[in-house]
Amino acid sequence: MPEGNKRTRSRSAGRKAVRPRAAAPYHHGDLQRALLEATEKLLESKGVGGFTLREVARRAGVSHGAPAHHFGDVRGLLSEFTAESFKQLSASMREWQSRAPDTAFDQLVALGVGYVDYALRHRARFQLMFRSERLDWNRPSLAAAGAEAYRQLIDCVERNSREAGAP
Repeated sequence: MPEGNKRTRSRSAGRKAVRPRAAAPYHHGDLQRALLEATEKLLESKGVGGFTLREVARRAGVSHGAPAHHFGDVRGLLSEFTAESFKQLSASMREWQSRAPDTAFDQLVALGVGYVDYALRHRARFQLMFRSERLDWNRPSLAAAGAEAYRQLIDCVERNSREAGAP
């Protein structure tokens, strides 16, 4: 056997075959969900004042430009996050009401307890919900979710007023 072939065989004999890697996915699954989860964690640790789009992207493991694909800008991301928060608030109020007696006053008290319970369990979300300078209230998802939560309160107060004989 010629000398060159022995060297080639001896070098390659100890090596494992290198398999080509599969192309990496664009992101790690549901990018929108990952960004919303990173938003929550960042808000919990740094608050609204310490929130940056770059840090959310870093925590989600994506480039700093990736959030723009789903949300446009920081106001878009925070607005979608807040829309989700209002939906959760509405669900909390409904859950507390479902456990209360069906009298107008008991329903109003339960709605209030659901509101406060949500605020205490989700401080970062709750603080952002009423920071209008960071939110885009013209965003349909936020406007609808905020209106739904407000409508629950109005309906409950109106029922109490009617049953109390108030105009």
